Amino acid sequence: MMVISEKINGMFKKVGRAIDARDVAALQEIVHANVAAGANALDINTGPGRDNAAEDIVWMVKTVQEVTDLPLSIDSPMAKVLKAGVEACENAIIINSIPAEGERMATLYPIAADHDADIICLTFSEKEGINLSADRRAELAMLHLATAMEFEIEPNKLMFDPLILPINCAQDQPQEVFAALEMFKTLASPPPGSTVGLSNVSAGMKHRKLMNRTLLAMLCAHGLTSAIMDPFDVDLMNVAKTAEIMMNEKLYADDYLKA
Repeated sequence: MMVISEKINGMFKKVGRAIDARDVAALQEIVHANVAAGANALDINTGPGRDNAAEDIVWMVKTVQEVTDLPLSIDSPMAKVLKAGVEACENAIIINSIPAEGERMATLYPIAADHDADIICLTFSEKEGINLSADRRAELAMLHLATAMEFEIEPNKLMFDPLILPINCAQDQPQEVFAALEMFKTLASPPPGSTVGLSNVSAGMKHRKLMNRTLLAMLCAHGLTSAIMDPFDVDLMNVAKTAEIMMNEKLYADDYLKA
């Protein structure tokens, strides 16, 4: 399973201070720590409330890729910020993310096609909200597939995000997410990938790590192929590695956790 680190984000104090001060060494130290922890890709996000977010994300991308060749997930709700980050990126690119909305898809899919980027496809639209059934999530995933075909983007470039909601306000939603993941696997051959923002499930609650770890194991059993998550949670990383063994995706060895 691909581990996309959530930690290169301006909402975290160390990252935010590095952005403000244009402290190259500080940000690169954070990058090295994420790589050492086992991240397979890095989600690059300026964090909220920045007046010069496009300039900030360009600086972040250029600084990060000086010290790693891992794929970079360019993450912003603003199209101009995504575009700026993608254009600055020389590593493999993931666009995080494109909702199932006509205007946003028309703007961002051409950027993905031009830069050979993978895409995190949100299976929701703002008009409908995010409390959706599994069937509706699958329908919106099909809309992404159809749009990708228009731009000659192969299904293996897509990662469907069924959207994880905080468990304290949407306790019925994990069941819909599990069902949606099963449906996603049937939409193309070979099947597209999938991902989630894992820590959303426990936002603002007690027992966050336990919730995240438990949900990850359950999602893996339903076919999840990647997650935006905390690589510094050793037990969470061990759950991911063990799930790969249980799903027969990696060959068992007694020292598989170290490997």
